[in-house]
Amino acid sequence: MTVSLSSRWYPRNKNALENFLQASFSHDYAVFDFDNTISIGDSQWTLFIGQCERLAYRLTPEEFGAILRLEFSEDTLRSPIPSFSFSWDDLMEDILHCYRIFYEAGEVGYPHQNHPRDHEIEHQEFLSKMLFLLFEVEAHLSVEAACRFILYPFTHLRADEVYSLAQSVHSEAARETREKGLRHIVFTSPQSLPSRAGSVSVSLDQGFTVSQDIAELLRRMSQRGIDLYCISSSQEDTIRAALENPDFGLPKFQGSFTFNALPDEEGRYIPSYDFVNHPATFGMGKLEAIQKRIAPRYENKAPVLVAGDSDSDVPMMTYDPSIRIVLMINRGQKCDSLRSLKEAALEEERNHRNPHLLVQGRDTLRAEFWPRVECLDSQNRLHAGNGDFKKED
Repeated sequence: MTVSLSSRWYPRNKNALENFLQASFSHDYAVFDFDNTISIGDSQWTLFIGQCERLAYRLTPEEFGAILRLEFSEDTLRSPIPSFSFSWDDLMEDILHCYRIFYEAGEVGYPHQNHPRDHEIEHQEFLSKMLFLLFEVEAHLSVEAACRFILYPFTHLRADEVYSLAQSVHSEAARETREKGLRHIVFTSPQSLPSRAGSVSVSLDQGFTVSQDIAELLRRMSQRGIDLYCISSSQEDTIRAALENPDFGLPKFQGSFTFNALPDEEGRYIPSYDFVNHPATFGMGKLEAIQKRIAPRYENKAPVLVAGDSDSDVPMMTYDPSIRIVLMINRGQKCDSLRSLKEAALEEERNHRNPHLLVQGRDTLRAEFWPRVECLDSQNRLHAGNGDFKKED
């Protein structure tokens, strides 16, 4: 069976993957990270922004204030955010001031209604400071804390409601990304609005779609009888909605292992993390998901292929030498462990060894792969095959 992948793959990767797909497979499986591996852009951040924009919450102002503070001690709340003169509590009170206005005006609710928006300046304030808060949680508490924090706004929603919201937000974001590409956006809260923290700014890549080159690879693998699994530090319904979104053309996955909140007896999420049924799928937790929850289904064999884009994926990429292909997506990120693995891949290529470690670059602005190991990021900067910044020759 001859398999031909698109010309947007780096030639070495294209040849290696096409040869890989000619092999015989018997009760084998592969594991993919989702965000910025299968997708270009982040599914959970995209949903977080979409939920903020739609005010798709089922929370009173008192409940909303409580979930904002869940990751913080009282002493931390009163402390200044590093590098800023205002405290965490100052920032949260600014957010809550806006939320109370929306709530009293009937603009908050799920299902989302297209209410008249009479508070545009407060909406700008709310979105900018919610994003700023999430960035600071990730920077100064931990990535794991940010993964939990991003779930708390789902409180009182059911799994099917989060799933439906995610599909709607992702489809809308994908349509815009196909038209405009993935853009680097600066969100700034208005200086004209009196507040405790004042004006803040946060910048991020905005856009979300699924790489059609990865989608094609996944379809080919599924056709060859390889079972597919996704392990992600995003939320369960968010990932399931993306994997099953008809806009993205992905084949069926046998399972996904993710972060998730706990439901109550009526099936509505509560602001508490489900560590029993959903171990934290970050770093070593991703490897644990393979070893304890997937491999036993396959006589404890390692996956035939593992794909990822960050340090969090390195443990599952490197734990077993029998993994035939390790596919790394270069999105220009600074990741110490992944950088070493990428350098090993480049050394493997320089020495003309059989391809095992693959680095694939992408054109982030166009939201697609390109036939290089370098990455062109959303600010039109070039990053080498190991992720380091590189000036174009």
